[in-house]
Amino acid sequence: MKLAVEIEVPETRDVSLDPAKTAIVVIDMENEFCAPGGTKFMGSPAQAAVRAVAALIERGRQRGVPVIWVRSVREPDALEFTAFKQNA
Repeated sequence: MKLAVEIEVPETRDVSLDPAKTAIVVIDMENEFCAPGGTKFMGSPAQAAVRAVAALIERGRQRGVPVIWVRSVREPDALEFTAFKQNA
């Protein structure tokens, strides 16, 4: 079964942020999904996302904005894997 989803995305616009009150939070940008050879590699869309995030991080760091990395660490027998019969 395939599921197609359409999402309307608003046009981008320039914003101004105060670096003293701003942080970049990167969530679950993991090799498993984003790197060739990862077990669930998502291909060119993932590589494009990595490039965009890397550029954003570089711009933020140049302005003194902290970068916070968040990733999930779970055991192979964690409920979210076993309940849905997924391998870690």
